[in-house]
Amino acid sequence: MDRLGIPQEFRGQVSDDGKRLTLTKMQLTAVPDWVGNLATLTTLDLCEIVVDPDITAAQAHEVT
Repeated sequence: MDRLGIPQEFRGQVSDDGKRLTLTKMQLTAVPDWVGNLATLTTLDLCEIVVDPDITAAQAHEVT
């Protein structure tokens, strides 16, 4: 994949085939404009799911 147009600090976040971009833990407030230029992108990962082993699956899906 050609990584031109992707800022240096994000290049390691793009998969080798250019299909996945992971922006977890990047503390972004918006999706960067250059993401729109990734023609082969199929998966955009924006958040990390934190699992608490003390919470059951039923509790995790409860709406409060």
